[in-house]
This record gives sequence, structure tokens and C-alpha cells, in this order.
Amino acid sequence: MTVYNSAATVWKREEDGRTVKWRRIVVSPVRMECTSGASASASGDAAARAGALYAPKPIGQRISLKDKVRRGTVDAETPPANAYTVMTEKAVAIDCAVHHYEFGLS
Repeated sequence: MTVYNSAATVWKREEDGRTVKWRRIVVSPVRMECTSGASASASGDAAARAGALYAPKPIGQRISLKDKVRRGTVDAETPPANAYTVMTEKAVAIDCAVHHYEFGLS
């Protein structure tokens, strides 16, 4: 059994002046864990959706903050409304060398 067990579609954000364009790539192998539910607050419950994406070193280097991500292979040229946004990125090193990347999604 492998830790990286799926593929993901990533839409790379490219800013051109005041417009945003998207370039779609499919990355594999990766591991994507998603959660959804509700979070309580004083003003009432609010929908909560978060996820994590784990990618080995050469694949993780291709993903950046503000990119959009969806599990599996998606043919759409622009990210769908339910795609996750990469909010955080962290390189995890083992023995002083980058082993894999972890991305926080929302």
C-alpha cells in the first residue's frame, strides 16, 4: 500500500495585469484528505470545509499558494466552484533534505 494513492487536478493561477488566467495540470501520485462539516460560533453554525494535500518532492514543487485543487482528473479549463484553494504550504525535510510537501486547503 502506498501513501500517495490518487491523482489531483491543479489549476495554476497566472496573473496577467488585472486578469487571472488558469493553466490546468494533473499531478500524480498525491494524497488528498478532505473534511466538511460545521463550526459553531456566537452568531450560529457556519459551513466548514478544509483539506490537506500531500505530494512527494518533485510533484509538490509544482504547486503554489492560491492554486485551485480538486481530487481526480477534471477536464474543465477553469476551476469548478467546489475546488479547494491552496492556503498554506510546508516542505517537510528528513535528514536535511526535502522529503515531501504538505498543503493546507480551504
